[in-house]
Amino acid sequence: MAERNSALVADRRTRDEWDRGNPTANRDQTHFRNQVLPLIAATPLSDIVRVTGLSVSAASRVRSGALTPHARHWAPIESLVRGVVTGR
Repeated sequence: MAERNSALVADRRTRDEWDRGNPTANRDQTHFRNQVLPLIAATPLSDIVRVTGLSVSAASRVRSGALTPHARHWAPIESLVRGVVTGR
C-alpha cells in the first residue's frame, strides 16, 4: 500500500511540474479524441507503456478510449501512432 501511495504522489508531482512548465499547452481533449484515439487501436500496449510510462492497465484503458491520459502524454502517443500508421 505504501509503495502504491508513493507512486501516486510521484505521478502527481510529475503532472504538476509539467503543468507549471507548459502553461500554454493545448489541453483540449477534442484533438486527442478525434485525431489520435482512432489510430491507437492497432498500437501494442507495450509501445504505449514505453512512450508514456503508464501501467499496462492504464495504457489499455487509453487505447480503448475509457481513459484520456494527462496532456503530457498526448504528443508522445500521437508521435507513436502516426509512426505506426505511416510505417516510419
